[in-house]
Parts: sequence; structure tokens; C-alpha cells
Amino acid sequence: MLRKVFSVQSLLWLALVLALVGSLRHVAWGFSTLEQGDLVAGYVQAVAVDVGLFSLAIGINQRKRQGRGTIVLWIGVLLFAGLSTYGNLLHGLVFKSDIGLTEWPWLDLVRPFALSGVLPLLVVYLSEIVGSDVSFAVQQAEKEAKKKKRVTSRTGGKDVMAVSAEHAREAKAKQDELSKAQALDTMLTIYEKDPDAGPTEVASAIGRSRTTVYTYLDELQKAGRIGRNGDGVEVLTVEHR
Repeated sequence: MLRKVFSVQSLLWLALVLALVGSLRHVAWGFSTLEQGDLVAGYVQAVAVDVGLFSLAIGINQRKRQGRGTIVLWIGVLLFAGLSTYGNLLHGLVFKSDIGLTEWPWLDLVRPFALSGVLPLLVVYLSEIVGSDVSFAVQQAEKEAKKKKRVTSRTGGKDVMAVSAEHAREAKAKQDELSKAQALDTMLTIYEKDPDAGPTEVASAIGRSRTTVYTYLDELQKAGRIGRNGDGVEVLTVEHR
């Protein structure tokens, strides 16, 4: 159960959602500065940007799977990611807190620029990974569907196990028929050499029971291949039939 809940795929989706939420707040604030501080309007526009960024990244994987061009979508990704980065940068520059860094002051200078681009890039990166996993799952499902369709077309829509069993029965029936034909030929050869051969001797030669020997003798007699002469067996030639 825990493996299902904390699977890699679930964690990737969780990270993607958190990255979108984190970026959403900053971008919404950026848009709200153009709406007289209206955060609701800012969030509407921010959702459009971040969800659009996610959708474009997913769309790229789908187009790759379909063998279609992705340049147009990548242009959109760059535009949306740039806009999201800009919104995050504005938020970072306005609300940047003084961390009192006295050594290596350049680290403080690049802080808003470096951190502002993390969330948009993370959204693109995670969207690519999640989209790739989804595309792989779709490909596997399509392969399984095609395989099942091919099997169904070959078996006429019958169950694979049932068809396999039917083939096995047919193969056994053919093998039994061939084995019986060989046994009958062996019996004819024996009786040609020794018309008085006993059923025990014949049964041992063909690997069957005495009862089967008597059954085969009846079949051979009905087919006109042998004749009974007292206790002996006469193999009939073509001229005798």
C-alpha cells in the first residue's frame, strides 16, 4: 500500500503541483500590480500562465510520441517560462529580505535572479518527466492493444487459452491417428509373416492391450484388409479384396 502511495510517479506529480502552487503566488502578485492590487484577477492570469506552461510541456511529449514537430510548442514554453520567471523575479526584488550577508556580497545580489527562475524551470522539467512517463504508459497500452488485436484476428475472437487448448487437442488427435495407423501396419506385417500369431504377441509388438488388438482386428476385417481363417488371420492382397 505504501509503495503505491509513495511511488516515484506520485512524488513527481506532488513536486510538480507544489512547484506550480509556489510559482502561482509570485506570478499572481506580479499581475495584480497591473490590476490595482486585485489578487483575484492576478491569480486568474497567473493560473493561465502556469497551467499553460504545464500543458505545453505535456503537449511536447505527446507530439514526440506522434512523430510531430515540437518547435512551435517549445516557443510557447520559452515565452510562458520567461513570463513566469519575470513575475517571480519582480516578487523577489520587491520582497527580498535582508539576510545580513557581509562576505561574498555577490551571492546576495544574484539571489533574486537565481531563485526567481527555479520554480518555472522546475515546472518545465517535472512536466517533461511526467509527460514522458505518461507517453511511455500510453505507448505500452497501445502495444498491448495491438498485440491483443493481432491475437484476436488470428483466433477469430476466441479466447487465447481456449484456442491453445483446441490446438493441443487437434495435435494429439493427429498424433493418435498416426500412431494407430502405424500399429495397424505393424499388425498386418506380423500376420503376413505368421497368420497364427497370438494376440499377446501382437499386443506386445504394437504396445497396446489384447483388447485393443481384438478391436483393431475387427476394424481391419470390416475394412476388408484381413480375413479370418479359424484362429488364424489372413492378410488380403489387392486381388483378394
